[in-house]
Amino acid sequence: METRTRLIYFIIFLSFLSPFVSMSLSETYYVSQNGSDNNNGNSWLTPLASLQNALQIASSGDQIWVAEGTYRPDQGSGIVPGDRNASFQLKSGVSLYGGFRGNETDLSEREWKVNKTILSGDLNNNDGINFQWYGDNSFHVVQSKNVDSTAILDGFTIQAGNADTGSNPDGYGGGMLNESGSLVLSNLIFMRNNAIHGGGVSNLNNSRPSMKNIEFRENKAVYGGGLHNADSKT
Repeated sequence: METRTRLIYFIIFLSFLSPFVSMSLSETYYVSQNGSDNNNGNSWLTPLASLQNALQIASSGDQIWVAEGTYRPDQGSGIVPGDRNASFQLKSGVSLYGGFRGNETDLSEREWKVNKTILSGDLNNNDGINFQWYGDNSFHVVQSKNVDSTAILDGFTIQAGNADTGSNPDGYGGGMLNESGSLVLSNLIFMRNNAIHGGGVSNLNNSRPSMKNIEFRENKAVYGGGLHNADSKT
């Protein structure tokens, strides 16, 4: 009887402790153009080089801090360079923050408009003015599908996406395509993206993103140069 009582108390203790244990397991991953994908990404001293690799290892509750510089979605392990289908895929529970110098210890220290962190669909780094040579750019620089409000994108410039086909989804959302999601978007600039529908952002299939402090600059589309909603709202 005494052994059983101890076991019950131990189970109660574990159930009380488990929320705090799960909280402590959340990680912050660091990304910098000066980093290496051979690093573990656990500090600014050992940052990853590609945002894609950080997204691959991040799980719910984690944050990714990205230093100033330009990052392309075809850069990372297992991704074919130049693949127009390459895109930064957001995850529920994972928060992406740009705008860091690369030495901050607190999120409040970043200056996202000063330390420009660019997500670019210009895979071959050959774009010209007025959307010249966009034909080999990523269809969607950033994508989200079936994510909830715990997916956060904050502090980036998203540019040079080219959703130029007549088919769904690759004619929608050159900068960003959201499908059936309610993610949180803050402190973002969508610039010089092209699409048939929604040069900057396209929201499809009952998407309900929260959008705060968003700028649209020089985006182009047949329908909705900056923003396009289909069965969705912001």
